[in-house]
This record gives sequence, structure tokens and C-alpha cells, in this order.
Amino acid sequence: MKSSDNAPLLSILLPTLNARRFLEERINSILNQTFQDWELIIIDSHSTDGTWEFLNRISSSRPIFRYQIPKGLYQAWNFGISKARGTYVYIATADDTMKPDCLEKMTAALEAHPECGICDTMLQLLDADGKEIDESSDQFVAHYWHFNFPRNSVHIRKKPHDFFLHLGGKTVYTSITQILIRKSLFEKTGPFPVNFGRSADFQWGMRAALNTDVIYLPQQLASWRIHSEQTTASRNPQEINSNFALMLKMAEQCIEEWNDPEQQKRSRWLVRLMYFKAKLLPAKQNSNRWFLLLRCVLQTILSNPLMLAEFTLRSLRFYGKGKRKLWLIRTYDSMILARVHRLKLSHLIVPVEADTLRRGGGKP
Repeated sequence: MKSSDNAPLLSILLPTLNARRFLEERINSILNQTFQDWELIIIDSHSTDGTWEFLNRISSSRPIFRYQIPKGLYQAWNFGISKARGTYVYIATADDTMKPDCLEKMTAALEAHPECGICDTMLQLLDADGKEIDESSDQFVAHYWHFNFPRNSVHIRKKPHDFFLHLGGKTVYTSITQILIRKSLFEKTGPFPVNFGRSADFQWGMRAALNTDVIYLPQQLASWRIHSEQTTASRNPQEINSNFALMLKMAEQCIEEWNDPEQQKRSRWLVRLMYFKAKLLPAKQNSNRWFLLLRCVLQTILSNPLMLAEFTLRSLRFYGKGKRKLWLIRTYDSMILARVHRLKLSHLIVPVEADTLRRGGGKP
């Protein structure tokens, strides 16, 4: 499929704010893509570190549009979407990067499967210097354990599969860089919310999962850089707790928007885990393990003693296996997986022959 009026097939959005340190690598990852039917839309929030001056020196045979708008992460994303002419939208966060065949493979997948509005892939975690982060590192961020879909094979996850996964309290699409979005999907989801802090893409992901099927490629095509300067990063316990409270509010709002009483009932049964996690979070961030247990007991003994007992028993399975923060995450994720399994969502996962993706279009 080709966009109308000689528009490119794909629109790449590059939002920036004082990201000069990482921009050269990011720009090279765009210019060196094997897929070349794209336009680049740059949205800078009045950077003061030389970012804007560097961006104005970029030259390419592909169309490049440059804008400066007031500061705002999701405001910048939404502005770029409003300017995009392509059939597909890729948000290239300024501090991340991607493999040379990233856009070619994701575009081919969506071209071959027009019923899907999102192509989802695996992430490579990088540190500030571009070195890969593995589970043995203190910088490692758990970002996939609570998923019950096959990570090693191409498949389609039919709606509303991913919606239920979000109700465990984690986004399914950890970084916006790991997905390619069919622009028409925004007509159903609306823009990214701008009133829910730094994790508002959590709500957009839930709305997307209610409105479209997702095709998954089991390859690390994009990166997610973990560093102290990133916009969505926070090590402040109070801010983390507040942000999770907002995620709870987003989840409840999406459940209310789903006009299906039976599915709302299933959703509320699962979202109870998020309320349990909200009580667990303040203790989890404390280095004293006994404080963690005491706080959890005091806050949940009356509200949900059975869930607390389950968490305690499950934690024994993972105790001593890896670092303490991963021990707690694995325990909670095992509770999510057990409940997702009871929802019997496996019929919503459809295997796809990898060879069929090569039939996809776009001009390489």
C-alpha cells in the first residue's frame, strides 16, 4: 500500500529536548535504514544544549520537517502525529537507536497483515554508553516476564489480549521504539494523554489493545537506553508511587470505557492485583526487607489477606534466585501469569509463518 498524494509510506517522528549527546547515533540509525520510503518530522522542545543547531545541519534525500514547540513529551508526540503523512508512524525517541532493518521488517509485517494496527518487537537494553545491559547488571529493568505469549515465534495477538496483560500493572509495549503504528489506529484510540504524567502511554497502549490486533516479530530491532537523564526515568520513591497511582486511574478509566459488562467484570478481577501492588510499592523501594514484610502485612491483612498469603508463599520459590529486586518482581509477575492463565486467552494468539511477511510492501 502507498500513501496518497505522493506521501511517504512511513513517518518517523523525532521528539527532542536537550538530547545532543545521543543525537548523532540516533540520526545515523534513521539515515542508514534499509527501508527508505519515509519522511522525518523533528519536534524540538526548545533545547538549549545545541540540539536544535545540530538538527538543522542534517541533510537527506528524504523529506525532513523541523518544528519547535513548547516543552511536553506527549504533546510533542501528538504534534508529530498530526503532521505525519505516512500510512505508518514510528516514534524515534532521541536517546535510543535501532537496527538497520528495523523499519523494513516492521513495515513488511503490517503490509502483509492489514488487520493489525501495531507491529511489536523485542528490545535491546543499552546503557548511556551504548553497551548492552543484561540481567546480571544493576541497571537491568525487568520488562517482559509477565507476558504469556511466545517470545520466540512470529504471531498475531488478537484484541483484547494485550489489554488484559496491562491490568497487571505494567505496559506491554515497554518502549515506544519497539512498535510501529498504523496511523489510522489513532482515529480509534485518540492521541496520547497529556494529563497522566510520564507514563501516559500506558493508557494509550490499553486503548490500542482494545481496538486492534498486534503482529509480533521475535527480534531485537530497537533499543531502549537506560540512563539517568531520560525523560521517563525516576528513582524518587514518592514519584514512583504517585506515577503508579496514576496508572491505576488510567486502567480504571479504560475499563469504564469498555462497553461490555462481562469483560468489565473480568477486568476488575484482574486489576485487583494493581491495588495490591500499590500497597507493596512503598515497601519494595526500602532496603530493609523486614520493613517490606511488615508494611505489606499491615496494609493488606484486612483488605486482602489471601493475596498477601499467596505473595508470601510464591516469594519462597524465587528467594535467593538472583538479586532482591528481581526476586520481588518475579514473585509479583508469577501472580499475574497465574491469573492471566485463568482468563484462557491462548485462543487469541495465532501463529504466523515468517515467510508470509516477505510479501509485505513498501519500497526498500
